[in-house]
Amino acid sequence: MEDFTTYDEVDPENCLTVISNRITVADMPTAQPSYVRDDKGAGSIGDFEHQFTLYFTGTPLWAARLIHWRIEGVALVGSTYTSAPWLCEITLSNDSIPVETDWYTCDLGLYYITVSREGTSLQCKIYSDAGRTNLLDTLSLASDDTVLGRYVYGMGLPIGEGSSKVGSYTENLDIINGEADGGAGGGGFLLTGGATF
Repeated sequence: MEDFTTYDEVDPENCLTVISNRITVADMPTAQPSYVRDDKGAGSIGDFEHQFTLYFTGTPLWAARLIHWRIEGVALVGSTYTSAPWLCEITLSNDSIPVETDWYTCDLGLYYITVSREGTSLQCKIYSDAGRTNLLDTLSLASDDTVLGRYVYGMGLPIGEGSSKVGSYTENLDIINGEADGGAGGGGFLLTGGATF
């Protein structure tokens, strides 16, 4: 299990609360992005399997987007609040240009995620239970297996457009496997206002 307190935290507006197994956000930043990430070493992540839990609630003033997990330049799993009545979309992206996305529309609440890459296949499995026996959906995309990752993110917040109360957390990130040798990762996810992280 990953210890988020050992990750690098960039949080200029104090939007995040970080403990060993959980990163919590209550307010969206308004001026600069916030994130928590760890440097696993250049080109260290090829094929991988990561598991984590995500939770979201709240009533933002408008659609809000969060990133719950990311391997920079390879893949990310995020959530998007859609217009009232508030639902969420759990999204899987290849985190490259052009961006490709698959999504699952769901109620606010708690979900258990397994995201993996094997060769050119990128998948995000969404479960309703901690034992990961009740599969709700599988999101699938093609992946460029020549791109190897370096940075793992536990949470990332784009710039908001005001005080948006979102109430969300990512917890219990477990890297089941995901080490490789050689190569180099790259890319950058484009956020609201043209900022990247």
